Amino acid sequence: MKGPFHSIKDTPKHCGSDRWNRLDFLCLLVYLVVLTLRVATPFLSRSVRNNRALAIASYFYGFNALCLTFRIVGQIMEQSKEMGIIQIALFSILKDIRAIIWQFMAAILAFSIAITKVYMAEESFLANGSDGSDNACKKSGISCWWAMITQLVWALLGESKEFDHMTSEDLPSKTVARIFYAGFLIMGIILLLNLLIALLTNTYQRVQDNSTFEWSFKRLVTCQTYDAYDPIPVPMNIIYSIGKLLRSAIIIIKKRRREEEEEKTACINSIFVSTIGCEEIFSGKRLSRIDGELLGGK
Repeated sequence: MKGPFHSIKDTPKHCGSDRWNRLDFLCLLVYLVVLTLRVATPFLSRSVRNNRALAIASYFYGFNALCLTFRIVGQIMEQSKEMGIIQIALFSILKDIRAIIWQFMAAILAFSIAITKVYMAEESFLANGSDGSDNACKKSGISCWWAMITQLVWALLGESKEFDHMTSEDLPSKTVARIFYAGFLIMGIILLLNLLIALLTNTYQRVQDNSTFEWSFKRLVTCQTYDAYDPIPVPMNIIYSIGKLLRSAIIIIKKRRREEEEEKTACINSIFVSTIGCEEIFSGKRLSRIDGELLGGK
């Protein structure tokens, strides 16, 4: 049997088992940041224009609206068995995607460093008279490395007109850079994307095969999470909570009055016993005398 301490200790673990509780906690953190920014806004700038704190607060408002929309619509959809199974499969897929994302990040990091080194070597090789207008990297160092990362990321998501193909004034540098670029495309698009598709297909099929168990388990987690909550949702539960407080206050007041009456009764009984005497009360002599006096008085 668990005591109060164990119940309090298990509360974070119990609430964290539901993804919607974690999303609620994230929304509360965002609200706290927004509140801090809105309080600090008058001290940072008295004008609405060019107010960066107010703009950042608006960004967080938008992010919070996104989270709350997913929160409301997602949990409603999860209550239906057909839609709930698809949503459970989606969340399972997102868990499996993490391993693939790490592989993508490792590939992007490795190939971007290699291509950046090629263009850095080209910068030192070319003559000082070259303007570098045909180079893929117009700048050196971290800026070039970031440009290569951007180029590789857009290559995975689809070509963008904003980013041109890698060009160079030096033919060997351009050849080596494009070899690295081709290797990245082969590894990223052909291997990793096919692996991702196979993994997601397997995860979705696994959830579909165990659909009844998966959905029933999620419903059990939802029921266990919200069993101790108020049956009326916010903000209507404000009136309900006030009514509960008033009812509890009335019950406490009645209990105290009943205890006071019992104390008065016990006090009167103790005074009566001490005045008349216990032996005469039990023997009935004093009561007979009192009855005689009452009858004689009549």
